[in-house]
Amino acid sequence: RSGKPSNGSKGRGGVSFRNKVVEGLTWSGIAQACKQVCQFVITMILVRILAPHEFGLIAMANVFIGLATLFLEMGIGNALIQRKEISEEHLSSAFWLNMALGAVFMVVTFLASPWIAMFYGRPELVPIMKLLSLSFIVSAAAIVQQSLLMRDMDFRSLMIRDIAAVALSGALGIVLALKGHGVWSLVFQILFLFVLNNLFLWTFSHWRPRLVFSKNAVADLMGFGLNMTGFQIVNYFARNVDQLLIGRFLGAQSLGCYAMAYKLMLFPVQNISWVITRVMFPAFSKIQIDLPRVAENYAKMVRYVSLTTFPMMLLFFTVVPDLIHLVWGVEWEETIPIVRVLCFCGMVQSVVTVGGSVYLSQGRADLQLRMSLANVTLTTLSILIGLQWSVFGVALAYTVFNLIWAPISIYVVTRILRYDVLKIYGILVRNLLAGLIPFVMLMGLKQYLSFEPVALIFTLIFTGGVVYLSALVLLKRVGVMSW
Repeated sequence: RSGKPSNGSKGRGGVSFRNKVVEGLTWSGIAQACKQVCQFVITMILVRILAPHEFGLIAMANVFIGLATLFLEMGIGNALIQRKEISEEHLSSAFWLNMALGAVFMVVTFLASPWIAMFYGRPELVPIMKLLSLSFIVSAAAIVQQSLLMRDMDFRSLMIRDIAAVALSGALGIVLALKGHGVWSLVFQILFLFVLNNLFLWTFSHWRPRLVFSKNAVADLMGFGLNMTGFQIVNYFARNVDQLLIGRFLGAQSLGCYAMAYKLMLFPVQNISWVITRVMFPAFSKIQIDLPRVAENYAKMVRYVSLTTFPMMLLFFTVVPDLIHLVWGVEWEETIPIVRVLCFCGMVQSVVTVGGSVYLSQGRADLQLRMSLANVTLTTLSILIGLQWSVFGVALAYTVFNLIWAPISIYVVTRILRYDVLKIYGILVRNLLAGLIPFVMLMGLKQYLSFEPVALIFTLIFTGGVVYLSALVLLKRVGVMSW
């Protein structure tokens, strides 16, 4: 199914577009939910064994590894998904180009590891960076296979890959941590994850590279790919400049607390917006010339994402002190105010992320790049200001900027779609109102409850869910809400 070039026509067996999208959302939703549960359990165990500064060291390394990975792909994977037609020349040329770039980045990272360690002032990063440099050549070998599976919207295979790779690599990390290998348990967990990802992708995709390389085929992909790479690099820097600067100026301990707080905040957000964006990019690409249809589906995605993530993040704000004490322990108490502030950042990011599939499906990676350049400049400025008040100051400054940036980003997306932005703002305001009703009630109720942590958390979650659903029904009856 994913072993042959595709022209992006109907799905297999003439399956309708709607059914393909529903099927993709279902499999991606299952995959993301299971993967997040696995990651949550794995992280819960590891934070009980390892110290915050060890997570900080990995976060330092990941900033550079993640950035180099974006250069590695050159946006070619997304270009293969977005193009209406692809040939064997496109696929094989993309594969060999990725392999060459993987080898280059492996060598460059290996040689640059002393300078990266010097930047942070942590010499123990040198062997960590050298070993993690192997990830480039490993990940390069499966970029085309993953793109083909996504192009065919074969999210069932990707689901199996995601869950199995996370669970098995996490198990390895836990075993190594229990044996006293410290930060190296996290290093080998990351490397094993890359290896497993490749094994599964090569198993599920029947396509194999041929000894073919065409400069013209590469040029076809590069037009979209370079703009896409530019956006991804700038966007990555915008999303990680906070961790880069915290690691540089506040140290591994502070970065470990911030990185884990940010990761915890992302758990609920990624379960919704990431799943939808992953499916809607190839889906929107198939109907890219039908702009009103894309706009209608974008509005639906914003409605459903915000209906879910807004109350979820507000509920998370309510239970996070008890959750961290219960799951991570009192030594991670410093992360509580950081997570609480980042909850509001997660709310707006969940909605803004949905717009990414619109840029890509409409071939407007150039505009997405320009927006990201403005974003990263202002993000860096806000974080530099926040650094004056330690880690919490960074979290607060980052969140305030995202609250200001979100309406601007949404406006640009609606301009591409020629859609009324006030309709989107109206959806968000109504969904926020619905989410605030249980939030205010739970924050007041919590003051009078003296349950054990587990009972308290489940009571708040159950009560919040009942109140939220009741609020939705009430608001719909009075004409405030519609879905």
